[in-house]
Amino acid sequence: VSTVAIANVPNVQIDDDGARGTSSFIVKSRIQTSVITTGSGYPEPPVDIEYFYDIESGNLSISWSPSPENTNVVKYQIFRRRSVSEPFELIRQYDFDNSVDQFEGTEDVDYGLNVKLERELLFYIDENFETSDKYVYAICSINSSGASSPFSSQTMVSVDPSVGDITAVQISPAGAPKPYPNFYL
Repeated sequence: VSTVAIANVPNVQIDDDGARGTSSFIVKSRIQTSVITTGSGYPEPPVDIEYFYDIESGNLSISWSPSPENTNVVKYQIFRRRSVSEPFELIRQYDFDNSVDQFEGTEDVDYGLNVKLERELLFYIDENFETSDKYVYAICSINSSGASSPFSSQTMVSVDPSVGDITAVQISPAGAPKPYPNFYL
């Protein structure tokens, strides 16, 4: 779904001779995703997200708690991006939906990113974490109806590799819709 509108701009120079008039422009929004991120019935994002750096392996571990408001979360999605000017990239989806009648989701997730589990898992190890870079992380919950939470708080994570000190700075509170990750920036 996208929006198209005609914008009329008055008093615009319309030719090289300096003549002025009204110009009309067609404006089109970006295509929106079909992910449910507003209204009632969507889950809350995970809370209490913590980051740990293992200096020996060079991996970043991320742990979280489910929101106490959620009762039927069946998937978690972990996202990463290098800066707020880039889109988020899904780096892992944990699917622990063991129900007989599973809802067919509205998002296409690459087969290699989806990990089917017997039960809920509340941590992720980023084996592709580079200490020379900064990354922004966020997590979403998906319920048994296929509705997705907005993003969790977004945190920029970096490490001083010489001593292994981690810096984790929240750059956005929880609640930004998936189509608009910079909503609160």
